[in-house]
Amino acid sequence: MSSPPPGTLIAFIDKTNNKVVAAAVVALDGSVNIKVPKGSYTVIAAHKDYLVWQQDVEVTEDTALNIVLQKVPEITVRCAPRLVAEKAVSQAFRTSLTAKVYTEVTST
Repeated sequence: MSSPPPGTLIAFIDKTNNKVVAAAVVALDGSVNIKVPKGSYTVIAAHKDYLVWQQDVEVTEDTALNIVLQKVPEITVRCAPRLVAEKAVSQAFRTSLTAKVYTEVTST
């Protein structure tokens, strides 16, 4: 795998039953190794400062994934006091990322 930022959660979800087969967090040195059995997976990478990355993969042998995360776009809200707007935008992104990751990771 390439190196997403440290702290990025990477999860492999089995496409046949939507269960998490393996997950790991990228280390401070950028390293991450995940062992999964052969099969079809949806791979999700999530980090609080980046948009959620997702890709379907077929694992048949040792595989390297090129995970490129995009920064969450900065938003300026001018219709509310700055502190209130920053909290609202921050909460909206946190909720969006959390819902996206947990909805897909914990589906049963």
